[in-house]
This record gives sequence, structure tokens and C-alpha cells, in this order.
Amino acid sequence: MKIDYTPMEHLISVVGDSFENDNINPTVNEVIDEFSRETPSELELIATALYVYLQVKDVSRIKTEVIKIKGSKYSGSRIDSAIGRLKATGYIVE
Repeated sequence: MKIDYTPMEHLISVVGDSFENDNINPTVNEVIDEFSRETPSELELIATALYVYLQVKDVSRIKTEVIKIKGSKYSGSRIDSAIGRLKATGYIVE
């Protein structure tokens, strides 16, 4: 899976010629199953936390960096929850 960042969005796609349709659908379905019921605000927070993690590669800095980017838009507990969710789903590895 590949995630491209633009100023306006995150584009998630499957990469590589080795993927067959049978392999693509489970990957896409996992993402849909996990995140499709979230509000746009929650998806924004999760995407921001993931973006920070991919940039700094340091779990302990995610919360501070999300606050720098988003200001007071999200409470500390919501940020912690998003980080926990990303850890639980394997997008963040300590």
C-alpha cells in the first residue's frame, strides 16, 4: 500500500505489479472496514497522527507535533485515542 500526501488530501493506493485482484480487495476492504464509519474530523485527526508518525518515526513526538499542526482543535485525549487506534491497527509500530 502507498500513501501520498498532498496539501488537500491523502491518496491511498495499492502498489506493485505482484498484486492480483484477490490480494487487493482484502487490503482495501480492511481499510474500509476499519475507518469507513468515522467522521471527517476523526479521519482528519487519524491522518494527521499517521502523517506525523511517518515523518518523525518517533511515537513519543506524535501528540506534540499534532498539536503544533492542529492547535487546540483536538483534545489531548482524542489525540491519544487516535494514536492508540493506529497502534492497534498496525499503522504505528513502536
